[in-house]
Amino acid sequence: MTHLSLLSTVAVLLALFAAGSTKGLLGIGPIVAVPLLNLIVDLRVTVVLLAIPLIITNIPQAIVGDRIAVVLRRLWTVLAGMVVGVAVGVTLLSITDPAYLKPVVGIILLSICALMWFAPKLAVPTQLETVASPAAGVVGGLAGGLAALPGPFVFVYLLALGLKRDQFVQYSSMFLVISATVMTAFLLGRGVMGWSDAAISTLATVPIFAGMWIGAGVRQYVSPELFKKLILIVVAVSGSQMLVGIH
Repeated sequence: MTHLSLLSTVAVLLALFAAGSTKGLLGIGPIVAVPLLNLIVDLRVTVVLLAIPLIITNIPQAIVGDRIAVVLRRLWTVLAGMVVGVAVGVTLLSITDPAYLKPVVGIILLSICALMWFAPKLAVPTQLETVASPAAGVVGGLAGGLAALPGPFVFVYLLALGLKRDQFVQYSSMFLVISATVMTAFLLGRGVMGWSDAAISTLATVPIFAGMWIGAGVRQYVSPELFKKLILIVVAVSGSQMLVGIH
């Protein structure tokens, strides 16, 4: 990542700031960061840049609420599936030309946009959790390993479990912290991320936190629903562009 020109570096910082602003305003960040960063750098660099910020920016919400042991006991089957998904996703990322993976990421982005736009009211019967939880984890882990998007599919599943609002915030944040930690370990293990890359990824947290602060500050002046729809339209267009391979 150190070979970026000054102009590209500034563009990356602005993309990270924009993602942070969206997270501060709406609670979503990577879905904005991935298509923006992919305009500047390839998919591997995008995933590496976002891995450690996903850990750091979600820790505060992950540790507030239920005891961590309680959260992990509820999520362990989802997390087990996630490890498998991340392993497959990072392996594909490491051995496949990023250009061939762009359409896959485009499909992931479009699927996430559809889920967020229509917000289906789903419910998972208790007797199906033993199968559905690891399956949701695999899907989330695969999206994380391929595109640094481990959260959205799992979030829909957690909502379908009937978690209360505060529980959902904590449990989804805990999932992101753990899944991003697993992603980082696999990225390092597969040689996709070096230690200098890890340092740069850590520094990428700074513009994201700055954006989160601004986003939270302007929240009262902006219609969250309107902004969310505008963001989803932009991301859907970006996902479509990645899907059809227009450069």
